[in-house]
Amino acid sequence: MLFIAGAGTGKSMTFGEDVLDGLGVRLLTMDRPGMGGSTHAEGRTVASTAADYRAFVDGVLGESGARIPVVANSQGAVFGRAMACLCMTRSLILVSPADEISYPSSLSPNEFNVLAFTARKNTSEQSTQEVIWAVL
Repeated sequence: MLFIAGAGTGKSMTFGEDVLDGLGVRLLTMDRPGMGGSTHAEGRTVASTAADYRAFVDGVLGESGARIPVVANSQGAVFGRAMACLCMTRSLILVSPADEISYPSSLSPNEFNVLAFTARKNTSEQSTQEVIWAVL
């Protein structure tokens, strides 16, 4: 399971290791560019950060493209949502997501259109509407 922490915590924030270990679940987490031990990445976008998480998971698991459960907290929710829109997750749980994630009506029409286009472009198994509402 991939955990995407909010701003200011990075990989130092984890949860439930004793319970997860007992269930045979491995919690993966990393510092986003510019957080914790990671260097700043000029020109970083939500999509490029989602790709960073994808590359991290691929490297840790030693396989490419595995769709795993994702838990995203606070400001990390935007990256979890991007991974889901790009069909990189098996499931997504948002924990105390940032306001623009908790209340999708606060998204500007352009931001919503970008999400809709991304979901439409990257989805073959589900309708665009299913993907958008599952993520939002």
